[in-house]
Amino acid sequence: MGKEYRLRELRAVVAASRTVSLDEEGRAMAKALRESLEQRSAALREEWLARINNALNDGRVQQALEASIRPPEPGTRCPAELAVRLSAAAGEAMTADLPPEEWMGLLDTVVASPVRRTVKPAGIPDDEVAQQAARHAAGSVPALAKLLGLRIPPPPPRRVNTERRFSPTAG
Repeated sequence: MGKEYRLRELRAVVAASRTVSLDEEGRAMAKALRESLEQRSAALREEWLARINNALNDGRVQQALEASIRPPEPGTRCPAELAVRLSAAAGEAMTADLPPEEWMGLLDTVVASPVRRTVKPAGIPDDEVAQQAARHAAGSVPALAKLLGLRIPPPPPRRVNTERRFSPTAG
């Protein structure tokens, strides 16, 4: 049950089922839908982790990083062991010998990845554009600051939700 629904719809139905009183049949259906959601979510998570692992095993660091950027669900985190492996592979791939365009492409992917703060690039190409890109990304990838001889900048500020909420006590 639940396989015929899109995942987003299934999540909405399961969440809504928790807010209403259900009879015995309704509770059984809600339980079956919840189990279906859990199974599908687990399968997507396993597929995501396998995609990252397979790319790393094949030496496709860029693809592994790209996969890590798009987890199956917003709250899904990369397991620590895999994050360490991904970070190390990205750092080793970012050498000074890499053509500047490739290095900057890898840098863009690293900056968007969940492991950006732990990547330690092996080097920066001797190219002014690549050096400038590295300076610009040093706040997200602190190891770049060390390579450039700069002070390690603080992490970028957290995104703050500026949306005003209605308060019944506000005048």
